[in-house]
Amino acid sequence: MRIVLVFLIACGGSQPQPSQPGSATPIAATPPSEAPRSRCGKSVASLVDKTREGMVSDGFNDTAIAKVRTSATESCEQKQWSAAVLDCYDSATTVQAIGQCQDKLSEDQRTDLQQRMNAIAKEQSR
Repeated sequence: MRIVLVFLIACGGSQPQPSQPGSATPIAATPPSEAPRSRCGKSVASLVDKTREGMVSDGFNDTAIAKVRTSATESCEQKQWSAAVLDCYDSATTVQAIGQCQDKLSEDQRTDLQQRMNAIAKEQSR
């Protein structure tokens, strides 16, 4: 399965193929009732919204996308991602820029995030 989770790019995983514009019906952005409250939550929600089209085109449904958002937020909070990492993800507008944010994560942070995203991708591929 092609892994579109841009988070995996930041962790050294497979880079997704670019999606065709309009090739998938977009899934709504983070619902206001689920709006994140923490800095991690806000940055991750923004990143998920930026990568949503790619996840949808690879077959990720609302539930899987919500798991990505929740799991990445937990990783950020538990592994204490730096402001530099969050700023990088906040300002990234391309897959390449998001991938460059990996240099700001420590090895432990990258490993934790990669394990979480791999588990979701594996579950989604079933």
